[in-house]
Order: sequence, then C-alpha cells, then structure tokens
Amino acid sequence: MLGTGFFTIGIIVLVIYISVIIYALLRMYRKVPPNRALIVTGFRGKRVIVSGGALVFPLLEQASELSLEAKLIEIKTQEILTQDKVPISIQAVATVKIGNLPEDILKAFETLVGKTEQQIEKIIKEILEGHIKEIIAKTPLQQLLHDRESIVAKVNKSVMVDLQKRGLVIETFTIKDVIDTKGFIEKLSSNISLKLNNVYLDINSQKINLEAYFILGYNDIPLAIQNLFYNFSDQVQDFLIKLIDKVITNKFKTVSYDQVKRDTVKIEKELENLISDEVKDLGLNINKAVLKILF
Repeated sequence: MLGTGFFTIGIIVLVIYISVIIYALLRMYRKVPPNRALIVTGFRGKRVIVSGGALVFPLLEQASELSLEAKLIEIKTQEILTQDKVPISIQAVATVKIGNLPEDILKAFETLVGKTEQQIEKIIKEILEGHIKEIIAKTPLQQLLHDRESIVAKVNKSVMVDLQKRGLVIETFTIKDVIDTKGFIEKLSSNISLKLNNVYLDINSQKINLEAYFILGYNDIPLAIQNLFYNFSDQVQDFLIKLIDKVITNKFKTVSYDQVKRDTVKIEKELENLISDEVKDLGLNINKAVLKILF
C-alpha cells in the first residue's frame, strides 16, 4: 500500500511538472499572423518569423513585431522650381511596404522598431518628397505635363536605393496632380496677343498712322518668367504694348513722312525685326505679326 501511495504521488508530481513545463512553453511561444513579422534577438542571434511562431526565452531574448502591410503615403510637396524655373507643387500617392526577404525585415526592424505608424509614414514621406524635388528640379515643364510616366520611372529608380537601406520597397507611385502655385502654367499655355492702333510722328513731326497685331510665343521660359511674370505679373500685356510702342516711336523719329510713304513695306519689315529683337531678349518670339502703315 505504501509503495502504491508513493507511486500515485509520483504520478501526480510528474503530471504537475509536465503541466508547468507545457504552460511555460505556451507562455514563451509567440505567434504572428501572415501580415506581421516577429523579430527575435538574444543569445541565439537574430531570427525573423513570418506567418508562424517561435519560443522566446524570457530575460535571454527579446521579441518585437513589425507590420508587413503596405502603407499608402499621400504627398503634397512644397513649391518646387522646375528646370525652367516654373514654380509648381506635386500631389502624389505611393504604396510602400517592408520587403519580403528576411534581411529586408531586419533592416526595417533596425530603422523602424519602436516608432509609431505616424512616425514611420513621416520617414517614408520625407524620403519620397526629397527625391521628387530632386527629379522635378531637373525636369522641364513640358516633359512634366506631357510625359509623367518618365518622371514616375525616374522617381521610382531614384528612391529605390534609399528605401532599400531601410528594408522598404516601393510598390506604386503615381503623380495625381501638378499644381500651378503662381498661375505661370496657365500663362505659358497660351500665346500673348497684342493690338496697337496709334498715331506716330516722323522726324519732321508729321503724323503717321499705324495698326499692328502680334501673336507672341515663348522661346525661353526661364527668361520669360524672370523678365515678365515676376516683374510684371498680370500687367505683362500692358508692358509689352508700351515696349512695342516705344520701339515704333523711336523708329519713326529717324525717318521722314516721304521716306515712309516711299519705302512702306521695307520700313514695316524693319519695325518687325526691331520688335522681334526686343521681345527675344525677354524670352519671347513673334509667331505672327501684321503691321500696316496707313496714309
């Protein structure tokens, strides 16, 4: 009977011992779903577990989790100057996630562990904005407006290295809008039409009537922006009319009424050339000119 009693006690103790071990193992076992990664560091080195679990020994090891879900990053840059000095802002959206390889997850762990989702998104947004600004600064406006695919490709290629250093990959990047911050794109999208109908004085103060119509285009956008948009804003047409009027006035002061009447076509052409030279210095060219001297 005594032996049977000791045996029974031994069985009970063994069951309790096994139960304690199982309970301890269950407490030490960490499991993660497919959309998260478990990074275990400690006496056994660094381990990455995705869609599974692992034993984590208290005091000897530490475990952290990282979300593997893609993050949608909304971007609206501050004002950027294109290669031809047009001020714009870019509105874009990108999808970024941690890479699938264990080394990517470890890089992301070293960079992002302990940070909130808002802090992680801020880091990614700053990286993207920096590369967008760099690419836009090297891109002329017309390419940006009409060939966005090449810009997207350049941003993807440029940002890839910086993201890879942090274990991140960019899945998609899209430019949603090019914002015309100062209205320059709208101005550059159309020609400038000018009309004059004035009376001028020749070298002898005789009156000469002239009607003129011009259509001006842009042949040097940075020069036009600097000379016209920044200096005269919404008064560009008024400034150009005064400039052309001054050119015509100065020309007629060097010729006589009889000379103008005799060489009308020649003087009309000379006026056109003089005006062309003046507007060229402003970044403009004459697309169409109609000058008519009236008698």
